[in-house]
Amino acid sequence: MKLLRPDVLLMVSIGFAIYAILFLILRKNYFSFIANHWLKKNTLLDKAHLVFYMLFWGALICALADIRGAEEKVDVEVPDQKTIILIDTSLSMLAEDVRPSRFEKAVMLARHFVKNTFSGQISIVLFSDIQKKYIPFTDDIDLLESRLSALSDGKLVGGSSNINQAIIESVGYLKEFSNGAPSGNILVFTDGEDHDDFPFEEAYDNIALAVVGLGTLAGEPIPLRDERKRFLGYKESHGEKIITKLNEKGIKDLGKTFKGFHYWISTSYSLPTEEINEFFNYNLQQHLKDDSMTMRPVYSHYMVILAVCFLFLSIVFFNSKTFRAVLGMMVISLLCGGGASASEQLIEKFKNANLSRDEKVSLASDLLNQEDFKNAQIIYEEVGINPETDSFKNVYNYGMSLLGNRETDQGLGILRTLEQKEKIKGNTDLVDKINRNILFFLNEEVKQKNEEKKDKEQKGKNKSSEQKPGQCENQQQGKDGDPREQAKNEQPPTESKSDPKDNADQEKKKDEPLPETLQEKQKKERQRRTQIKIPGLLKQLMSDDKNLQKKIFSTINSQKGELQGSKDW
Repeated sequence: MKLLRPDVLLMVSIGFAIYAILFLILRKNYFSFIANHWLKKNTLLDKAHLVFYMLFWGALICALADIRGAEEKVDVEVPDQKTIILIDTSLSMLAEDVRPSRFEKAVMLARHFVKNTFSGQISIVLFSDIQKKYIPFTDDIDLLESRLSALSDGKLVGGSSNINQAIIESVGYLKEFSNGAPSGNILVFTDGEDHDDFPFEEAYDNIALAVVGLGTLAGEPIPLRDERKRFLGYKESHGEKIITKLNEKGIKDLGKTFKGFHYWISTSYSLPTEEINEFFNYNLQQHLKDDSMTMRPVYSHYMVILAVCFLFLSIVFFNSKTFRAVLGMMVISLLCGGGASASEQLIEKFKNANLSRDEKVSLASDLLNQEDFKNAQIIYEEVGINPETDSFKNVYNYGMSLLGNRETDQGLGILRTLEQKEKIKGNTDLVDKINRNILFFLNEEVKQKNEEKKDKEQKGKNKSSEQKPGQCENQQQGKDGDPREQAKNEQPPTESKSDPKDNADQEKKKDEPLPETLQEKQKKERQRRTQIKIPGLLKQLMSDDKNLQKKIFSTINSQKGELQGSKDW
């Protein structure tokens, strides 16, 4: 327990002490005057009222001190990870020292990563000497898969490489979605050949950078092919064949300004996706540990509750006479509450044949309100309701009792007569009331008949499904004689497949503790993906999107190589 605002408590306590002293002096003088002139002394109840009144103010003043408990560590909620995948599309990525080529291997690794990461949103950025945001942040795996598969033909590859600038622009992209310092993951697929010196201006502590190097240290010439994949020769510069090599040193230098950095060298048959996921998850957990905060639970509200209780007791003692009177009335009403109601009294009189006609009609109206249509009808018929002479209320209630007892024809006849009578008088409200209630009772009757019909049909089905002993034996013999029938009988029953939508609805109804752990969040995302079914129309749209992307690659590719002068690989 700790008081966070002891200074406030001290100042308010001094002020309250001065107030309490003046209040007690004035109160003592007041009661002395009362005792001298009216001979009324200060009673025990008055003293109790004063004690609880002072306790009320004391508890309220203590609450102002902001009472807190011991420090507790609070875990922050796991945020959605945002990952940018940077794919190098420079001309050197066409080298085939990694099969089938560096670029196709990069696309394959990116597709494998997209399918096997289960948290957050992903964006795809293509870079060479210029950058293109190929796919904005999304968690739509099918869209990512469709767009990445459209890259596999390599038509977008061309130009030189500027890795540093692409990473810096990706950091700026992450900053748009971060509160404060940029945070997230950057995954780069590159051969490390960088033809521009674009230095990093600051350190990035909250961004995890993973680089997958593609290529070999020995290097390979860059093959050139036409649109039909026919080999045209190798890339040359100043009459000499270019040998592009994996720049491992350049890849290592990328991690100097990133707190979380790791790189892998991918060969033709390696898939470092699992290791990349572990690296990103580890950095996220470290980031959450750094962001975890401590707090002190607030206890001041308990003092406020205690103050309210003291105030209530003070009021009770101050108005003790009034509370005693109210308490006495409540006890008397409880003790005398066993008396019969008006309806019960009328029923007793009815049994003894001591009721007048008006009392009988009143009793029938009460029974009708209780939906006791049968007894209400009996009383109305005993009284003898006349639609021509009786009041609207009596005739209307009699008709309702008939409809309630399913004597539809007689009830409708009485209510239609009453309706015509009120129409002549111009009472449209009463006519509407009659029609609404007639419609209600008719609907209820139709529903009841439908339910009875369904019950009869269900009983008929149950009876027909019950087979006689002789029939069972004959059928069994017939099945035993036929080996195909016997094979059918031996087949295990197929399990009913549950609808994924129903499973998703049931998962939503469960209470989920907050905050979730990273493992729970990834498990939920994995389950969500397995439950999604892609309709045929969506698959067609994804195919059309893939073809559309291929058509615009030539436009994008024409912009490459214009900014680097002679170095265009």
